[in-house]
Amino acid sequence: MKRLIIACLASISCLLGTAQSQPNFKVATTSFKKDTILIAKPISIAQSSNLVTQAINGAIELMHKKGGGVVVLPKGQWITGPIVLKSNVNFHLDKGALLVFTPDFSQYPLVVSSFEGVDAARCQSPISAENQTNIAITGEGIIDGNGIYLRPLKKEKLS
Repeated sequence: MKRLIIACLASISCLLGTAQSQPNFKVATTSFKKDTILIAKPISIAQSSNLVTQAINGAIELMHKKGGGVVVLPKGQWITGPIVLKSNVNFHLDKGALLVFTPDFSQYPLVVSSFEGVDAARCQSPISAENQTNIAITGEGIIDGNGIYLRPLKKEKLS
């Protein structure tokens, strides 16, 4: 029923011309070198003290310094802290790859950021990039931000 209502509203807005008044945005395409680095030795969730943060960020940094390419996370379970993306790097998660961000708050240092134009100190985001271009996260793998630990909900908001 919800889909039907949304479809009807979309059709009506198109007929009235309101959808056409929206600005035309062009999404830039990305392009990466064929050079590839494969992350090795997945860590099971039971071994969560063995983070692969340095391996992932090191591979991204190395690929960035080489002029770009693809950093591949193969099938397996991976536990990590914050990942910092760099220009010209495609972070690719193969099918069957599960990337889980650690619930250990000490892995997310305070960084200076801006929220709605106001400077603030906040915990580093699980995935970030600052002043970078031509970056992507691709593949059929799963990224679990572990938000239940990083941003817990109040009991009254749970159903």
